[in-house]
Amino acid sequence: MSDDVQVHAVRFATNETTRSGNYLRYGVYGQPDATFNIDYFFWVIRGAHGVMVLDTGFDRPVAGRRGQQHLATMAEGLAAVGVTPADVRTVVLSHLHFDHVGNLELFGEAELVAQADELDFWSSAMASRAMYASVAEDSYLEAVRKADAEGRVRRISGDVDLADGVTAISLTGHTPGQQGLRIAGTHGVVLASDAVHFYDELRHDMPFVIVHDLADMYRTYDRLRAMEAAGDVVVPGHDAAVAERFPTTPFGDGGLVVDLTPH
Repeated sequence: MSDDVQVHAVRFATNETTRSGNYLRYGVYGQPDATFNIDYFFWVIRGAHGVMVLDTGFDRPVAGRRGQQHLATMAEGLAAVGVTPADVRTVVLSHLHFDHVGNLELFGEAELVAQADELDFWSSAMASRAMYASVAEDSYLEAVRKADAEGRVRRISGDVDLADGVTAISLTGHTPGQQGLRIAGTHGVVLASDAVHFYDELRHDMPFVIVHDLADMYRTYDRLRAMEAAGDVVVPGHDAAVAERFPTTPFGDGGLVVDLTPH
């Protein structure tokens, strides 16, 4: 990876949860239930291409309504890594669940990049079904549609190079158009977002409870494990252990910046 590329995860929220509430059909594994923390991140990639953000979290009102512990606003999280919303030229949306597409009003000039299958699904009648609608926020989806009407949404399909050394990679299963980012280097960094919420999904082949296509989710796990075997570092989207495996810097009242840039 070029020395002028920096990759950071910003933890902006957290919550206590249970294993049975996060792994599909948890009883299959014959393991006792346990509590653990689920962390919420967005990611900032800076380099010659400028500032790119993967996902945009959710705001405090939504956190309160959904019982999440909100630790920092999007603007505060960006400031913690030395950027402002106006610096962000590209917002990559891994998928359109509520915890990944809030705060878009901060990025009124930025291009949004999403998989066409994801955009099409959330505009379909199927998306109104309870199991799908429960993990989305209507106002957040409307912000994506508004940006699309303004000509600021770039629809892509499959793996696409977005900038020098930065590639959007298709990682479907959790949602129809789930994607992540791979930042190239001697050991590439793969920001998996919700293609892999927790390390156990890859280590023990344990699918997450919210799944659009189970076979695709398994295929995505296989792909990410192959990328690891080839030397890439896969970073899950919600695992509190991310902050234990990489250098961290606290900010504000519980916020955390995690340095994912290889040194």
